[in-house]
Amino acid sequence: MGMAGNDHASRVWKGICPAVLDAGRKDIETGGISRLFYLTAIIYKSDWQQCYLKIFRNGAALMKKIIIPFLLIVLFLIGGCQKTTIDTYNQDFFAMDTYITVQIVTDDIKLAEAGFRAVEKAFLSIDHLTNRFQSDSEVTAVNEQAGIGPVQVSKDVFALVETSLEWSDKTDGVFNILVGSVMDLWGFGTENSRIPAEEELAAALDLMDLRAIILDDEKSTIYLPEKGMVLDLGGVAKGYATDKAVEVLNELGIKNALINAGGNVYALGKKADGTAWKVGVQAPRDPQGIAAVLVV
Repeated sequence: MGMAGNDHASRVWKGICPAVLDAGRKDIETGGISRLFYLTAIIYKSDWQQCYLKIFRNGAALMKKIIIPFLLIVLFLIGGCQKTTIDTYNQDFFAMDTYITVQIVTDDIKLAEAGFRAVEKAFLSIDHLTNRFQSDSEVTAVNEQAGIGPVQVSKDVFALVETSLEWSDKTDGVFNILVGSVMDLWGFGTENSRIPAEEELAAALDLMDLRAIILDDEKSTIYLPEKGMVLDLGGVAKGYATDKAVEVLNELGIKNALINAGGNVYALGKKADGTAWKVGVQAPRDPQGIAAVLVV
């Protein structure tokens, strides 16, 4: 293009520039973005310094009221389209004389770690309260005071004993938390296992009358009235601890998890792929075999 062509184009652009700026100003005032790309094209293509500078001077307002909100919307849409990854996190620990396995399904590894800590704390707490082979447990205190006086216990231990008595009624006495005196004769849980004499067993069986247990709900006390009575909550403690662990997971907002506490299994929610949990039941005569699969 010759000199005359350049002058003509310059006059044309100088005429267009005020109209463009006026349109941009109106869009800025109304918050519209209909001319945003047109203004950008003018800035990009224009070789005329005066028009460029005029538009540039209006750039601050344009950036503040149009471009920045537009970019924020784009970034929001891009972020919303990103797919979150749901993973299954696993951890195991030893408590209550067994290995406890925990699986947590979430897209937040920090939440999973908090869940693991909370579950382990729940099991260790119940174990500390109920382990009759631990010298400072509440159950040990109740057994040591058998025939002497009542012992005040935590609400967890009191609830465990109450629940156990209910299940004893439901099973016609087959489930009995005073089995400790008989277990001790056999040496279960110790290195001194033996076969007790019949008279020893008969005497121990006389100490298993659950009706003799005295509970005081107001004072939260338990009293075993006969010396030699031995409270043993091993048959319910792991299941109770599992329920407490699920409670803390719910409090943390964890909706999908699986807890296996030595055969006491609790399935919460779904697996990572959205399907139900599957729990295998071991064949009693085949350590490697599965007798059945439960979908829970």
